[in-house]
Amino acid sequence: MSILDGIVKGLTGILPEDDPDVKILKAQTELKELVAKEEKTFSRFGRRVYETDGGENYPEIKAELDQLAANRREAKECLQAARDEKATLERAAAEERI
Repeated sequence: MSILDGIVKGLTGILPEDDPDVKILKAQTELKELVAKEEKTFSRFGRRVYETDGGENYPEIKAELDQLAANRREAKECLQAARDEKATLERAAAEERI
């Protein structure tokens, strides 16, 4: 739930419940929460199917997952390189001050 969703949910508790706008906000919030729960459930389901057959029955999805895993590894490497660079720059700046 985002901060905005929390604010909306809080506001709907103090606004008149018979107001059509409040009813719309409540319904939209509930729908958004249900969609998020559904996505999580499908995700869990998909992971279990993948773990069961290793992606053999869905080679196109397996290829996409493999590419995403490779991209994630690359992104982690870039993140670590950026952190290392920042640490090096900070150490150099600290040494210059001494």
